[in-house]
This record gives sequence, structure tokens and C-alpha cells, in this order.
Amino acid sequence: MNALAKNFESAYNHKNVKTLKGMYTTDAVRVNPDNTTTTGNDAISDSLANGFKNNKVVKVTIKVDKNVKESDGNITTSGTYHLTGKTKKGEKIDMKGAFTKTTVNDGRKWKIAKSVSKAM
Repeated sequence: MNALAKNFESAYNHKNVKTLKGMYTTDAVRVNPDNTTTTGNDAISDSLANGFKNNKVVKVTIKVDKNVKESDGNITTSGTYHLTGKTKKGEKIDMKGAFTKTTVNDGRKWKIAKSVSKAM
């Protein structure tokens, strides 16, 4: 799952919404640091696209701390992230947080089924 995290980091830093969308299952659930929930890879990719549109420079750094294979074959990954950049108004973005992601194998590749992020 370290490779998935690195691929996510790269796609996010390049604002590649299409790649990010493909990393989520169609019914994925994303719980954001403000505790709002976004459901489905279409809505998640729209949310990410809006975030990129509203911010001038954004970069994420992801550190995976642990991967646990669950009894159902899914993998739960936890770690931390650091989001930096500037808004279009020039305001500084500097947010650190923790995440937990549940990934499932769709028969071809691993995808994010649930993502929970919390600011620290």
C-alpha cells in the first residue's frame, strides 16, 4: 500500500483528478478533516478538483505508518499527511493530519474504499 500512497501523492501534487478518481471505488466514502463526508468517486474527484481550482499551489506529503491485512482480505493503511501551499488569495496553507484508508482489490488493482482524514 506504500505504492498506492506514493501514486496518490504524485497524482495529487500534479492535480491529476482523473488518476485520483481511478484510485477510489465507485462507492467510496471520504471523511474530510472538517468531518464532512463525500460519497462516490465522482463526488470525491469533483471535490478534489474544486480544491485545486480554489488554491494556487498545493502539495501533499504522505507518510505511511502501518498496513494491516484484515480477515476479509482488505488492507487498512494509516499514516500522516502534510498539506502545504497557498490559496488564490495568497494565504498560506499548512495543515498536518492523520489518515486511515481501507483499500480493496477489485480483481485488477487496489482501490480506496474508505478514507478518513483528521487534522492534527
